Amino acid sequence: MRAPDDPLAFTRLMPAPSETMRHRVHRLLEGRDRKGWDCAVVDIGLTVCILAAVLAAILSTEPTIAVERRDAFLIAEYAFAGIFTAEYLLRLWAAAETARPGDGPWRRRWAFIRSPMGIVDLIAIAPVFLQAALGFDLVALRLLRLFRIFKLTRASPALETLGAVLSAEKRTFGAALLLLGIVAVLAAGGMHALEAEAQPDAFGSIPRALWWAVVTATTVGYGDVTPITPQGKMLASLVALIGIALFALPATILANAFLREIRRRDFIANIRIIAASPVIQSLDAVGAAQVATALEARQVGPGERIVAAGAKAQALYFIGHGQVECLRDSEKRIYDDGDFFGARPLMTDAAADFTAITTAPSTLMTLPATDFRRLCRLLPTFREAMAEAATADGADPVDILL
Repeated sequence: MRAPDDPLAFTRLMPAPSETMRHRVHRLLEGRDRKGWDCAVVDIGLTVCILAAVLAAILSTEPTIAVERRDAFLIAEYAFAGIFTAEYLLRLWAAAETARPGDGPWRRRWAFIRSPMGIVDLIAIAPVFLQAALGFDLVALRLLRLFRIFKLTRASPALETLGAVLSAEKRTFGAALLLLGIVAVLAAGGMHALEAEAQPDAFGSIPRALWWAVVTATTVGYGDVTPITPQGKMLASLVALIGIALFALPATILANAFLREIRRRDFIANIRIIAASPVIQSLDAVGAAQVATALEARQVGPGERIVAAGAKAQALYFIGHGQVECLRDSEKRIYDDGDFFGARPLMTDAAADFTAITTAPSTLMTLPATDFRRLCRLLPTFREAMAEAATADGADPVDILL
């Protein structure tokens, strides 16, 4: 816990004197240990620019708006291209700070260029340069502008998790899609053999029948092409049933992969809490494991209210990574990695008398009130630590109920 009069509470947000400009840029744009108001400003600014650029690309396809606001769209496109180009060059320059043992600065930069997000960043700025080189605008270039929305994955933990899941399960997804493609081709061949004479326009060749097969195997079923012979209907029923089973396969893979990824991140966050929290370290191995398994991970951005004054206590909060500011009357207290808060209202069963707000992107591990009370009963050492924390926070020992 950090004392309220800690003189480093605000200066810790400033860069260290030894921090080079390139390292600072890397910390702001790519660093894993990203916290502070400066990182929040960068994230918010880039998010607004990305959303505005995508919105402009969408509206520019509407003829009436595009004609009336042609100059405005042109200025906006060059402005966004300039911002994203500067961002790309800064990321490329700062990529030399990436922790890749054994690689030199240029190999690290080349790794960034070849990375998925590096390619997305390059696509985001490609349209304006291609348009200038070609001398005219193309529909394909307009569509490329929509790819800028993928830049939001850096600011969204959910999209980042999705990317990690797809990357980890790419072979499994590839096998499922290959199996679906095989079924579609075989179904198209069978339907061509059964329906070619009755419907030559729809099933006169395997490529023609392939449209029906894909639509049926994926359970979309537009109904624009349907078999009319008894044999064709039987095959269509079989393909539809197989399609339902196969289409559920990627969904199951995705759900299981998401669950594994979430458990992996929770496990890493729990280990970080155990390593950083003196309270959990004071427990024996069994007690620490009980506390760690009860914790629930929560990713929050800067400026989010975690606890509201006057609300009933819901949980105890450990900070695995990030920073939280607690306000009680005129008193301000800063909590960061390894600290915890919220013990006092849980120990006294009273409403919270403080407001907790994140000041940086944070990973919070919450211990629900029911689990908190259960662990206090099971683990005397944990209960004593929580009672001590509540007393230090201003609670009267006679009010402590647990």
